[in-house]
Amino acid sequence: MYLDQDYIPKVTVGILLLNVLVFAVLELLGSTQDAGFMAAHGALSVAAVESGKWYCLLTAMFLHFGFLHLVNNMFVLFFTGRYLEQEVGGVSFAVIYLFGGLIGNLFSLFCQWMGGGNSVSAGASGAIFSVIGALFLLVLLRCGRLAQLRRQGMIMMVVLSVYQGYTTVGVDNAAHLAGLCGGILIGGIYYFAKQYRR
Repeated sequence: MYLDQDYIPKVTVGILLLNVLVFAVLELLGSTQDAGFMAAHGALSVAAVESGKWYCLLTAMFLHFGFLHLVNNMFVLFFTGRYLEQEVGGVSFAVIYLFGGLIGNLFSLFCQWMGGGNSVSAGASGAIFSVIGALFLLVLLRCGRLAQLRRQGMIMMVVLSVYQGYTTVGVDNAAHLAGLCGGILIGGIYYFAKQYRR
């Protein structure tokens, strides 16, 4: 299968627009680079969850610290999302995206709790790493190729994405790695379930 250049990944675009809308609203209300402000509006922290705000595990996926954080994540989301959504369909894409994001945030929360920290985290990158993980697995299972994506390129994408996380200050690497693993897991479930139905 080749990527249809006329294909519109509706779910990917919808998620992208939702992130942009949330960012714009929060910027009107305050500063998205203020950790306290973000914590009060759905960002993830140990303190928030301990106070009963479990919804932060979901809402944090749609919040971003500043314009560059948003733009970087949305660029990668659109690039990877259009491939994965065309391959698996909108519903399965949404499941992979949200599942990976939740797994990433849960693991990030666990690492913060174990380390005694109380940092505030937000961003779509855990969910985006889930998309990358699912794409990576599907490329491997499709004999090293899916649409215009090839095994070598996907391996390089994964390695560079993880490397960038560990060489950039303030990045939630726990969410990235857990999201990546979550995407590989759910991508594998999708692939083998589809093979079984055939």
